[in-house]
Amino acid sequence: MKNYDKILFSLGALACFVGVAVFVGIKPADGKKPSRAGIPKGDAVSVWKDKGSAPDFQGEWKTPEFDAETGWNYDLFSTPEISWNGTEKQYFAKELPPPPPEVFGVKLVSAGYPQYRLSIGAYSGDTPPALVEGQKDRYRALAIFKNSAGMGAQESINFAAAELPPIQVNVSTSVGKTSVNIVPEEPVSIRGANAKLKRFRIVSGRNADGSLSRRCYADIIDEAGKTPREVTIEEKEISDKNRVEVLFQEETGARQWRYVKTQVKGKNAPIHEIWTRESPSAEFKFVGPGTVFQSEGNTYSIKGLDISSQEVKIEKQSGEMDKKTKLPKITERVLTSRQ
Repeated sequence: MKNYDKILFSLGALACFVGVAVFVGIKPADGKKPSRAGIPKGDAVSVWKDKGSAPDFQGEWKTPEFDAETGWNYDLFSTPEISWNGTEKQYFAKELPPPPPEVFGVKLVSAGYPQYRLSIGAYSGDTPPALVEGQKDRYRALAIFKNSAGMGAQESINFAAAELPPIQVNVSTSVGKTSVNIVPEEPVSIRGANAKLKRFRIVSGRNADGSLSRRCYADIIDEAGKTPREVTIEEKEISDKNRVEVLFQEETGARQWRYVKTQVKGKNAPIHEIWTRESPSAEFKFVGPGTVFQSEGNTYSIKGLDISSQEVKIEKQSGEMDKKTKLPKITERVLTSRQ
């Protein structure tokens, strides 16, 4: 055996001897078990617990709590149990009811084509109108315009009146039909209506059963809004296809906003206007052009219209900053008057 091997063998034997000696030295006498004097018993644990020293753990994890700033704060080992709320477009814990819906601020009252405010109430006179004897450019004819929104209020235009400018009458005849145009030299004011008569047309003919029919039309220049425009009306009340009106109201108040989009003859782009009033019984006041209005520090922008389904897409920019992004909070909703 080499010297190197002898050294290793001696060191191994020495380590074995030391291990046996230590085991014998610490082994309890007579096979007795070690004392439990140092392990706390039930009473001691209760004392610790009363003093706040013992851990407050009962064998199950606590229900997570919701923090308004950071969201749901689950413990490390629990599996999150959450559900998707399609209405609120957010998640919520199954253990708790869904969070209350955000107050958007405005609701949609109506959206559509408004009924035009004027119609032809009546017409009387010859067809075509006959000249008043001895008076050039004066004709025996009378047109009455009815204010549809004014409890039957009526305004008359007597084409023989001396205060009217000269009037030209043009008659054209086609197969079975006669058209008469009464055209003032300049538009004639319809008193109290913020409108002017540009042309009055009488179309007469015979029906299939041989009876005589007559229909009247009037081309007027409407000056009631912020933008003058031309509208053709007749005896029956008509929906104004060149104008869209949308009415919003505060969710928790009475204030209203009216958005008006008007297509004006001769202009490619429609004209957008915003009006407001403090209550449904008050008078609307013009706010300004555009598709944006403000309420309670929030800014609302109209992003889209669907008149057939009575829906309006609107974006809300909150007056308060988002706590996470530090930017104004943006919310977009589709409002409907059918809710």
